Amino acid sequence: AMAALVELSAVFLDRGVAKWEAPNRDQGFLYFFASLEHLGFAPWRVHARARAEDILKACATPRSEKSPTIEEITGSCTRVSTAASLRLSSQDPLAPAILRENLEHFGARPEQWMETLRSMLWEMPGWAGMFHRMEVHTSEAPPDTRVRVADFCA
Repeated sequence: AMAALVELSAVFLDRGVAKWEAPNRDQGFLYFFASLEHLGFAPWRVHARARAEDILKACATPRSEKSPTIEEITGSCTRVSTAASLRLSSQDPLAPAILRENLEHFGARPEQWMETLRSMLWEMPGWAGMFHRMEVHTSEAPPDTRVRVADFCA
């Protein structure tokens, strides 16, 4: 699974060297990842396909005037540093909501969320850093690409 995520990340962040161009990069990595899920045929991926459909629907739904804050999504016990370090935007609560759901599914207590996320990201050294760098320095990101480290983490 990590190898597939690394390959998709490479194509998503590519600046013209990859064999194929990632579709929907302007929608962000989470949307790009979800849009590819239906291409497979393995029957054991039923849950993943259902979640991908949910993500695509959520991305297609117009955003409300006031999106919930990160504190409203993750709860006040997640430390502000978590939100700040991941640049979890209150303008797009989808990635933080998925992160919270996944961490709860793993059985991590809220005070363990940052450490759990860090340990998962260590499985793919450098990739979160590249997403973060291209999010902060948008001139380094591929043209017309919405790069957010929160999407990568989700």
